[in-house]
Amino acid sequence: MRNPKSHSASRAVVAAWIFAATTAAAQLSAAWPIPALEIGPAVAGADLIVAGRFQSVPLASEKVPGGAGFPVACVSGGQTGVGVFAVDRILKGADASPIISIRMPCVSASLVGEYLLAFLSDTGGTFAPSKSAFFLPGAPEARTDGLSPHDAVVAECAAVAGSRASEQGAVATALQLLRADKSPAASQALRRAMLELAGSARTDALAALLSQGDPAALAPSLAILGDRSAWAAARLALLPSIAHAPLGPDFLPFLTQLYSSGEASDRRAAISGLIQGGAWALSLLAKALDDPDLGVRHLAVFALGRVTHQPAWSGPPYAPGRRGPDPFVQHEATYIAYWRQWLAQHPQP
Repeated sequence: MRNPKSHSASRAVVAAWIFAATTAAAQLSAAWPIPALEIGPAVAGADLIVAGRFQSVPLASEKVPGGAGFPVACVSGGQTGVGVFAVDRILKGADASPIISIRMPCVSASLVGEYLLAFLSDTGGTFAPSKSAFFLPGAPEARTDGLSPHDAVVAECAAVAGSRASEQGAVATALQLLRADKSPAASQALRRAMLELAGSARTDALAALLSQGDPAALAPSLAILGDRSAWAAARLALLPSIAHAPLGPDFLPFLTQLYSSGEASDRRAAISGLIQGGAWALSLLAKALDDPDLGVRHLAVFALGRVTHQPAWSGPPYAPGRRGPDPFVQHEATYIAYWRQWLAQHPQP
């Protein structure tokens, strides 16, 4: 893949037509104005992906509420003007420096200087933002030479996550994208981020690895769980990542320790982490049938049905806050009796 830095025309300034559309966003440094997306579809849906910076953009109209320097909700079609974007490198697309006609959400001077990845679609001679993504945070230090477009974007996200210069919102966005991607390159980037980051960002990287069932998450998860203050700080981020995660038998000590908690929400998370388990999960699921918390018992029945491939006896999916009579409560005694009998007939070593 050509590195545009090696060409005299590679730093060419390209014109960008800015059309203020309909989306609202907070300041760019705090929340990136992008839709929910995954790297794979975003790369596949773009004809051109470039990294670089806006050198200038029009200010938001003073008549737009909340204008004067940051993205805002638009009225009457928003403000139209010309912005200038300097291409640093091309991750996907033509070798020639492109001329880009961009239509994007309300923008202002807050975009100037931010290092961005632009996902663009060919509109016939010019380019416009892809329907899959507009802009993602990028990192000047990212190494993308020789990588496929997908892995190049992963490398950009990894560089953003590991850069001390990145804003907290950009790091969070990069980690979310790596978490959803689940490719070997993304998992490797998350493992590195977990080792290099600190505080909530490290917890987010660990949560992402947990959600993927990555063995690299086991030791740090056990360490955090064994430290009361560390667990109190991390539990709200980690618990949702355990639910339905593809955890293997190596995680049983972690889930067993988590199940020993006096907090019902911890025990529910532990049992939900067994839903994709195998025979190794049965002993803990059997114990959970006698749990004092209804939610834990419900999840245990559901997990048993999944683990043993008996969907008829898995009960309804666990749905706290369900309106109307709970179908599990109506038939709980029948489910519990069935599984106690089944487990007695299939003793585990």
